[in-house]
Amino acid sequence: MTIESIIPAHLCETAAWPDFISSLCEEIRALAESEQSRFAFAESCSSGLAAASIGEIAGISQYFCGSKVTYRDNTKHEWLAVTRDTLNRFTAVSEFTADEMVAGLLTSTSEADIGIAITGHLGPDAPAEIDGHVFTAIGFRDESNTDSFRVWTQEIRLNCKSRRDRQREAASLVLWCLRQVLLIKHAHRIVQLADAAPVYITSTPDGMEQPSDLLFPGAFNPIHDGHREMAEIASTLRGQEVVLELSIENVDKPTLSQTDCICRVLPLLFEF
Repeated sequence: MTIESIIPAHLCETAAWPDFISSLCEEIRALAESEQSRFAFAESCSSGLAAASIGEIAGISQYFCGSKVTYRDNTKHEWLAVTRDTLNRFTAVSEFTADEMVAGLLTSTSEADIGIAITGHLGPDAPAEIDGHVFTAIGFRDESNTDSFRVWTQEIRLNCKSRRDRQREAASLVLWCLRQVLLIKHAHRIVQLADAAPVYITSTPDGMEQPSDLLFPGAFNPIHDGHREMAEIASTLRGQEVVLELSIENVDKPTLSQTDCICRVLPLLFEF
């Protein structure tokens, strides 16, 4: 998928970027405080820009554990335990490398309950199949067993042309992914409160908002082509965006844990 659907290119190509990234980082600080979450980054192609951006926020040391900037393959191996076999077989620009980066990050950062890793090729002179492609891995600890964690990875195609702007896109993506996990954690906690209204998570900087009346409820475990076809038909018939609704409590099924919700909602955020 392209990054344009979540972070418009003009925000990274113009003077609007500092205000955009500052607002995103402030929202992350507020959510991390609300959920008492700590996080860490493993950055390759973003070269520490995500860490530098979040580090400008006063008081963020309560929640930001740090970032391992691992630009070269050997550093990925030595600092994050990415295996040489993975690097040799799949290269640094791969889902497998991103997975191992975030696994190594969380294994070596006991305080962090969320880890975000990114690796990719910003160009120029990259082969067409990987030019401007990045892999972002999102790791989060299982709330029932903090010694274990889940990893979800997404390939993203950047839209900007210059290396500087692509690096901004990559850093923005790291921070956006962190924000989304924090929003899911926040939503899960809020909807479990007595008489709480539903919470809808969006990809916009507005965070959460009440949706239109075109709701599509489901378990989405996982989302499949039938869901996509029904959503497309409903949207066409009504001329509205479909809002997917995941129920935490169900009459005939166990209540979804925070970890369950993150696993189910993350793929939806990149698709809808």
